[in-house]
Amino acid sequence: MPYELAVEDVSTCHDAKALHDVYKRMLATVRDTTDSVAHNVILTRQYLIIIPRPRASANLPRVPMPNAAGMAGMLWCSSELIVEGWMRMGPLHALAKFGIPKSSQGLRATG
Repeated sequence: MPYELAVEDVSTCHDAKALHDVYKRMLATVRDTTDSVAHNVILTRQYLIIIPRPRASANLPRVPMPNAAGMAGMLWCSSELIVEGWMRMGPLHALAKFGIPKSSQGLRATG
């Protein structure tokens, strides 16, 4: 991915409190790295992923701010104009603008 993300294995979290504790710890790590509180969350049976965002909305013409699924590469477009906007900008280039640029330290391991 062309942006920072935090990933944690949550397969051993057996209740909501344990999962929430992991989320709070990950979010604190993300906030130590950026001033923004905007983020997306992806949760699977095995992983919790936080994608920090530089802002909650974007000002890119015909390229709307994607949700968490969009940040994972599953882009849904409601019109041909939006598809053309994404293709003109290039999906990876656009996604890099919606996330926090990768740093040398990275956020991948948080726990």
